[in-house]
Amino acid sequence: MYRWMNESLFDRAYRKARRAAFGQGTGRLQQMSSAAVSTVLKILLDPKAPGIHAAPSGRPGVDARGEAIEVEDIDPRVAELERVGEETKRDR
Repeated sequence: MYRWMNESLFDRAYRKARRAAFGQGTGRLQQMSSAAVSTVLKILLDPKAPGIHAAPSGRPGVDARGEAIEVEDIDPRVAELERVGEETKRDR
């Protein structure tokens, strides 16, 4: 796997597939958010239900994973921009 990640075509395809999978998961969460909110409200209004606590970070975990994917993609994108910049300089 590590060798393949050094292959630019594989690396681009892998990152594209990973972003697509994350996008599908995010879309599913959006579709289910109304039902989730209704369920949480029912629990909150039920005096016999146990308390609900927020995530330790105060943010949904999906945000952190989305940022991780974006950060992971920065390095190859910067490297590609630098390569194009160098080619542009040579062509002048």
